[in-house]
Amino acid sequence: RIRKSIREGLEIATGSARGAVDPTLQTIVERAGDGAAERLRAALYEFDQAAISTIHGFCQRTLMEQAFQSDVTFNSELFGDARPLIDDLVLDYWARELSAATPELVMYLRRQGFTPRSARSLAYTALRQPDTRILPARAPDAHSVDTSQLWPLFERVRQIWQHPDVDVLELIRNSKVNKRRYNVRHTLRWFEQVNEFFTFPTRPLLRLPPCFERFTAEVLRRDGGGELADNAVFFACEALWREQRRVEAYLESQALDFKLRLIDFLRAELPRTTKRQNRLSFDDLLQRLREALVPPRGLSLAQNLRDRYPAALIDEFQDTDPLQFAIFEQIYGESD
Repeated sequence: RIRKSIREGLEIATGSARGAVDPTLQTIVERAGDGAAERLRAALYEFDQAAISTIHGFCQRTLMEQAFQSDVTFNSELFGDARPLIDDLVLDYWARELSAATPELVMYLRRQGFTPRSARSLAYTALRQPDTRILPARAPDAHSVDTSQLWPLFERVRQIWQHPDVDVLELIRNSKVNKRRYNVRHTLRWFEQVNEFFTFPTRPLLRLPPCFERFTAEVLRRDGGGELADNAVFFACEALWREQRRVEAYLESQALDFKLRLIDFLRAELPRTTKRQNRLSFDDLLQRLREALVPPRGLSLAQNLRDRYPAALIDEFQDTDPLQFAIFEQIYGESD
């Protein structure tokens, strides 16, 4: 296809084209000026000398041929897919970090659906684009919370809720709280959900029913039930609700920190491991060449590549990712 376009361009430049010509190609030839025919003829004769390779093949050849400038040894072993090695590193991190974690954090991660499998998926995405910024860059500051105190508090609130002298439905029915919001049908349904929660709690991480807030002193006061706010059962429910929210925020911060540290660990440890083993993955080929081209050290390597390959034609350019583009930009970005 490329050879055909060069031949058609030469025919346009020499005036020997027959029939209709590609208007885009004709415009390019006209812009090239008087020397277009000579250059196209030389390109056609030397076409078979052009180096054709995949991006990974180009990076591997450059790294091996420019070993002193790329800091890659001649006998580095190419092992291709890095995912098995990444899997091992993820499992090492998972076992080390969670063996010392609280049961509440472990349960919170499980509740989020964050398993070793999803950790590997996160790792593949983060390592494929090592320059991509992770947002947020750090977990929000959260004061340390003794999560073990949540369960004793739950037990105290449950005793109050289930005390034979406490009739939550009767208290609400006889109060001045807004009965449109606390109508009989809704209030009974909420009560049954909370009652079931106190009867069959979720260990070790409490998950309050969505309607639990309806029985807190603050919400009852806001909805016109001011006289209920000082009642022990609703006061206790608010204490449990606030403590659970505090624990939830703390665990959310801890879980985010766990994921961010996983990415930091892998981005540092994977290159160290492959260098120590004198091995190169497909991703290593791209990253090592990009690193070798970084100025000022990489300026001479970029010049050597421009001298050897004055031009580069990238097929399927729309599939070029940022890392691949950075390599070609470092080589040709400042050239004519």
